[in-house]
Amino acid sequence: MSEFKADPDKTLSENVFLALGAASACWENLPGAGVFEDDRTKAIGDELLEYLLSVIEDKYTAIQELDARRQEQIRLQRDMLTLSQQKLMRVLEIVQHIYESGQLDRFGEIGKVVNATAEEVASWPR
Repeated sequence: MSEFKADPDKTLSENVFLALGAASACWENLPGAGVFEDDRTKAIGDELLEYLLSVIEDKYTAIQELDARRQEQIRLQRDMLTLSQQKLMRVLEIVQHIYESGQLDRFGEIGKVVNATAEEVASWPR
């Protein structure tokens, strides 16, 4: 069983070096293990930290890029909705103009225009 438990109150660096220290005691015959080389352990820990931080940075960058793309998609969807609303308002203006000008001979009653299904609209003469 491991004698090391990561401590969320400690920094990543502190946890890495605590883990290395705990790993250094993983010998069947600890007293006969020899001399502990602090400098080598520090170099290993520094190398591991550099690697971990580069992985974290790469992941963070990827997340930022995904978020930027998501924000752009949201902006494009809003723009499309705005355009759709503008087009709808224009159609309503045209229908209102047709109604007010009495030019309903092509469409019949205004209710037919407003309540028409897509299939009905497609079948209207152009």
